[in-house]
Amino acid sequence: MPVAGVIGIPTLGMVSSHFLMARARLQSTLGISWVDYVVTDEAMAEKGYPPPYTVASKQNEIVKFALEQGADWIFFWEDDVIAPPNALLQLLSRNKDIVTGVYWSKSNPPVPLLFRGHMRGPFEDWKVGDFIKVDAAGMGLVLIKTKVFKAIPFPWFSEDYVYHDLDEATTRNPGTTSDLYFYKKARDYGFEIWADTTVQALHYDKYSKQLFGLRSDMPQANPEWKKKKKGKKLIADIGCGTYTPYELYEEGKVIRIDIREEVKPDIICDVRQIPVPDCHFDIIYSSNVLEHFSHVGVLQVLMEWLRILRVNGELRLIVPNIEHAAKHIVEGKIEDFDMWILWGQQRYPKDFHACGFTKDTLYQLLKSTGCLKNIKITLTMEGRMLNAKAKKSKHISFESISPKYNFREGNQMKKYK
Repeated sequence: MPVAGVIGIPTLGMVSSHFLMARARLQSTLGISWVDYVVTDEAMAEKGYPPPYTVASKQNEIVKFALEQGADWIFFWEDDVIAPPNALLQLLSRNKDIVTGVYWSKSNPPVPLLFRGHMRGPFEDWKVGDFIKVDAAGMGLVLIKTKVFKAIPFPWFSEDYVYHDLDEATTRNPGTTSDLYFYKKARDYGFEIWADTTVQALHYDKYSKQLFGLRSDMPQANPEWKKKKKGKKLIADIGCGTYTPYELYEEGKVIRIDIREEVKPDIICDVRQIPVPDCHFDIIYSSNVLEHFSHVGVLQVLMEWLRILRVNGELRLIVPNIEHAAKHIVEGKIEDFDMWILWGQQRYPKDFHACGFTKDTLYQLLKSTGCLKNIKITLTMEGRMLNAKAKKSKHISFESISPKYNFREGNQMKKYK
């Protein structure tokens, strides 16, 4: 029977109790069948592979097994990487062809095993929560769709390569690893590599018995949204782009959030999945962003934004008024601005509009959240734009079925205030 995913573990055959506990705690999804495929030296010998049994040869065997099983995903997990319980679920939620968590070198100080550029050392210019593209990473904690391996030729992994020009090659570079080979090959075949820095793992050294990972004194561990000043409002500019209104900075501390790294946001992430705790911001501001999401999923996007807004905090939205464009179409007076309202400016891949709003439909959307009050919508720019303001009346929470809560006794989850 085909499986949906393979958890591929290349190993020398002896693992730590840390890894065993991490494997026992790893969360998975209902409705997806996963199978562990642990590849030891003995397993390679039984299958008739000649020694030496390298990490690359074991990784290639994992891919062959996954393809034979008809799997859609492979979760490569090395046995010295101690993954957090949500690692697999979080990486799955990204729905990328290749997405890795973060683990760190076995060194003092440790450095992240993320790379940009050719032989330029670890990439360290990020903060926890950023969702970023990289050129390469380790293979110890990475989720890959099997379509990647179907698209690129065998071998998928190898340690028999050089870092420099072939004309200069006489021997293989010392210390080559199979991960850099794979990532280079995947990029050459058009695949992107993403890193989810919310997934932070530990790296276990079996000789020193040390665990290496992110420390609280590292610059990556202190994102801007954690540094709230007493008495100052904390404001999220979601989908900030290149411009944040100066007036917001006069009200408090602004945290700029965007998926585009080139606009230099404070948090680099998909705004459908913001790595910030519930009820954190005093103001959520977003201008010309909501229309970029499908009308089917726009409520879910808005609920994510409201999740991080505190109770009695203010939501401020600016979106194009599609009714303005519709009237011009009927009257035969289409302007360039109407084309932008309908389709976006189309300057880059994400700059397309996927839904539209009128004053009434925007009001109904905000009302449907079930957690907003004092909803006010006004027309601006001679009716071209809609400006919405509302306050969060309550936090959407969930009932619990844990032993701590009893339906008969009327126990409820903690209420946010």
